[in-house]
Amino acid sequence: MDLGLIHMKTGRKKSGLTILEDAVQRRLNVKTNQPWPIRDLSRIYAAMGNRTMTYKYLEELLARDDLHYSWFDIDPFFDEIRHEPAFQKIAAKRAAKMLELRKKISTIDVKTQ
Repeated sequence: MDLGLIHMKTGRKKSGLTILEDAVQRRLNVKTNQPWPIRDLSRIYAAMGNRTMTYKYLEELLARDDLHYSWFDIDPFFDEIRHEPAFQKIAAKRAAKMLELRKKISTIDVKTQ
């Protein structure tokens, strides 16, 4: 997957797309309830320039409250779309959810033994 992005960023689009398309198929065939294949699909589609599928999977991650992706704000796979209003809207929703979660955590009474 990362190699596909490298090829795309260095002008080798045909080989990059081939690598990324293979990565999509592998992720689509994963049978798990974990969020990582969805996260990967959003990244791969962003690198391929497929905005519709990128945002579909990013919205799915938000709906699942998958807020644990620490590289979200600096991931190079999202470089080409980071400035877009749709991405910024998702980023703002994610940040708001994270803030809400942090507030909830801060109110937990932890008793030490």
